[in-house]
Amino acid sequence: MVSNKVIQDIAPPTGDYNETAKFSPNFNSSNPNGALGDSKSSWRGFTDGQFNVTYDGIPFGDANDPTHHSGAYFPGPFIGSTVIDRGPGSAATIGYAPFGGTLGLHSLDLSDKAGSSISGSVGNFGTYSTSATTQSGLVGGDTKALFQAYYGKTDGAIDLAHVDNWGIPGKLEKKFGDTTVTLFGNYSRENYNNTASPTYAQVQAFGTTYGSLNNDPRTQQYTGYNNSQKQTDMEYVNVKGHLGGWQLENKVYTYSYWYPGIQNNGQNQATIFGAPGSASTGTLGDVKADAIKVLNPDAACATVKANNNACKTSFTFVGVNPGDVTGYLKYNNLRGYGDIATAKHDVDAGVLSGQFRTGLWVERVDNSRYQQHIDYTTGVNYANLTPVMVAGTGTTPAQNAVDLSVASFKLDLDSHITNYEPYVEYEWKPTANLSITSGVKYQSFSRNHTAVANNTTGNPAAFQATYTALLPALAANYKVTNNLSVSAQASQGFLAPGVAAFYVFDPSLNSIDP
Repeated sequence: MVSNKVIQDIAPPTGDYNETAKFSPNFNSSNPNGALGDSKSSWRGFTDGQFNVTYDGIPFGDANDPTHHSGAYFPGPFIGSTVIDRGPGSAATIGYAPFGGTLGLHSLDLSDKAGSSISGSVGNFGTYSTSATTQSGLVGGDTKALFQAYYGKTDGAIDLAHVDNWGIPGKLEKKFGDTTVTLFGNYSRENYNNTASPTYAQVQAFGTTYGSLNNDPRTQQYTGYNNSQKQTDMEYVNVKGHLGGWQLENKVYTYSYWYPGIQNNGQNQATIFGAPGSASTGTLGDVKADAIKVLNPDAACATVKANNNACKTSFTFVGVNPGDVTGYLKYNNLRGYGDIATAKHDVDAGVLSGQFRTGLWVERVDNSRYQQHIDYTTGVNYANLTPVMVAGTGTTPAQNAVDLSVASFKLDLDSHITNYEPYVEYEWKPTANLSITSGVKYQSFSRNHTAVANNTTGNPAAFQATYTALLPALAANYKVTNNLSVSAQASQGFLAPGVAAFYVFDPSLNSIDP
């Protein structure tokens, strides 16, 4: 476990949650931009997306796969402690990727004493941050509250890699007799330029700080065509109490990850009419199959989906000027809703004494995304271009028409996840120093995927699949002394298939198991 003292006194105050975990053995995290922005993490050969990340026990992440944009979520000052479970865990471990373990983040504990603190930092590359924390202390004998605020900014170790982020979490706890109710809410936003880590060839040509961006609006690498905003929030209500000898807890939550403004993406993007500077006429064989759709194409174009070069029907786009700078606009909106219910009961049965535990995790995640081609020079979306006829071999003009309403989208899709996971386990305590825990959970993960323009294929799509697994777990722990214990575990993990499995013409041909 990484304690709050380590996080507050040693971890960089501008760092994301991965920076807090770096003080745990064998956890690795890197950010080529320095202090702020997304970092990539791993441990024991597992990379982000192959292990859970939770906050106060709530799994969160992307909807396309269990990866994370760490810079958009909880900065270091919002984390009270970090715990890494390097195995699949017990039957009670929830999430879409316990396969590689769990990175558990926890909010700050509420204090019985009132107080406030403020801190700031200044560093290289125009980096600074400030954070403030206020604790109400125990009020009226049954209520405690906490409020925080944070802002960080950097010009970046990579050229033109500006990043700034801020957030405001709050936490309230109130007791009603033997029942405790906790309310939590967090809102964060990140703004940054879409730089890239330099390749070896770029380092040799431009230096180690090259980020593929510039200040020239005549190029796709212009910073104004490559910028993003990301916004996240998480809220939960947790009720904990006792009833008839049972310890009961229920946590209802929601979280989101979305773009408050449309992202700009100009650099190195294929367009429906070729590279910048090319003429606005060409052949379908010159463009990507996922960037254009021909209504009722002639026989020569029938295989365009499988082979671009098989289709050579000519076309002309009205409204696109030769030499215009092009790219695409990107939008992403994710919202998850869930409930985590647990029950525990102490069993007094002599040598069979222990604790019985059971629970249920259910979650629904809705995600809509699109990427739409744009002419940055004129500011015109391709959907607004004039439909045109092409000189094909069809017998009617309609058979040779380019469907620009579809062609304007690189992708346009909706993806929905429905997940439920019940479990039971028993912790047997044959002696005061020995505990043996066995359990099993059942996971059912369903994805419903619909698209007007599917990623990679550009075609409409409607697919659904359900993946299930029965996951056993067995663990033993023996307390040798007050300062030494020995433990062993055997358990089976789960890694939910990503949405990329649906980015094909017929996902039913994929043989995929979780």
